[in-house]
Amino acid sequence: MEVFQHPDLYGYIGMALSMFSFVLKNDSNLLKVNFFAAIFWALNGLLVGSMTAFLTQIVGAVVTLYRLFDQSEARVLRAGIVALLACIFLSWWSWAGPHSLPVAVATLFLVSALALAKGLSIRILFVAANTAFLLHAYLYSSTPQIIATLVAYPFLFAGLYRLVSARGDSLVTVEPIKS
Repeated sequence: MEVFQHPDLYGYIGMALSMFSFVLKNDSNLLKVNFFAAIFWALNGLLVGSMTAFLTQIVGAVVTLYRLFDQSEARVLRAGIVALLACIFLSWWSWAGPHSLPVAVATLFLVSALALAKGLSIRILFVAANTAFLLHAYLYSSTPQIIATLVAYPFLFAGLYRLVSARGDSLVTVEPIKS
């Protein structure tokens, strides 16, 4: 199919959804949009042959759904820990050399944000993940990915600013999102 001949398209759609979610104040809406972003990132990873990106983004999508629909703090914490362990295992299992490391680290930051964090800490972990993705793009000398990750920073910092200016927020809490 012609649509599968352009795998970068899925990455750009994932990036656009991620950037949109970065400026949202509500954690529940941020998680909903990032679920779809993870699906597009997973498709991009599959089509470009990055099993690390594909598998760990699927874990990210699943843990996001779990967090959105389960309101038990203990179960959400257990699911987040299981998701992090799954990402570590999948990163090891799909290891393709040192260039896999930035994707694995970025995904660990993302899954930590989506599974365990709240408010400001979600956004800080997203900045860390974007930085790891930037390193990955730099290692591959991928100009489109470098540009995409650089473009994400203003959105990330705008989201941080909106959240901090709207209310004080604790940095570390482990609570389910209330819809």
